[in-house]
Amino acid sequence: MSRGRGTVRRVLPTLAVAAMVGVVAACSAFPSRPAARSGASSSLRPGPGPSTTAAAPVYSAFKVHAWDGDRPVNTGSSWFFRLPPMSTPPQNRRSELWWAKDGRELQFSEGHLVSYSADVAASLGPAASRPDDWHVLWQLISTTDGEWKGRAVTLDVSGGRLRLTGGTGNPAHDPNTGQNYHWVRDLAPFTNDRTYRIRLEVFLSRDPEYGWVSAWVDGQQVVEHWRPSSGQGYRAGTFFEGSAPLNIRSGLYRGTEGHGPRPTTEQWARHSNIDITARRPVAAE
Repeated sequence: MSRGRGTVRRVLPTLAVAAMVGVVAACSAFPSRPAARSGASSSLRPGPGPSTTAAAPVYSAFKVHAWDGDRPVNTGSSWFFRLPPMSTPPQNRRSELWWAKDGRELQFSEGHLVSYSADVAASLGPAASRPDDWHVLWQLISTTDGEWKGRAVTLDVSGGRLRLTGGTGNPAHDPNTGQNYHWVRDLAPFTNDRTYRIRLEVFLSRDPEYGWVSAWVDGQQVVEHWRPSSGQGYRAGTFFEGSAPLNIRSGLYRGTEGHGPRPTTEQWARHSNIDITARRPVAAE
């Protein structure tokens, strides 16, 4: 047994020396590192690795609506929506798109926290200050029980105000029977041609105790986790029973209630520097 151990002792040093010679030879095959500059640290630092920055998402039009209006136009970081002059305009007109992200249609449903940020401007003329005229600049909308009943949440202009509105897609919404789920939340005064930095967050839920909206205008939070309620006290929630997944749209969709004058001059809206995100929080926020 002692003879066997002696053999191992003699072989191991021989292998170790051979291994060291191999390492030195291998290292000599690579160019030497330049000497450290005077005053610089001589410690070795790893060079820059592969970039881990994710590519910026590409937003595009999955579908467009141009009813008595121009098709939306993309100009780099901006989208432009125009309703040209008309001598006898219809009650409703639109130039609008449904958003896609990296080529895939954006849709949201129960439990999604949806965020939309953009620089938003519009030129609406005198109609911007009239309460019977409304101008939708952004919306979350889909069918309810297979019909286009109304919107879940919108950003609009009416009566000289920039507002959040919604609730008309609730299946129980019926103003003719007094069940008016339409809600309005004021954000800021509206000025034609001015650019507003808008950020909206919507937590989608059928349960009015959980569905909420938040809004920022020019960096200032003006609505925080508000659970919508109509003027009649009806609480619609932000997603509805029987609703299909919601589309997200931007543009200019306008209308005039009743028999008031309809704008005959050009109107336009612009959305720039757009960012759209959605996630499902672990619990309702």
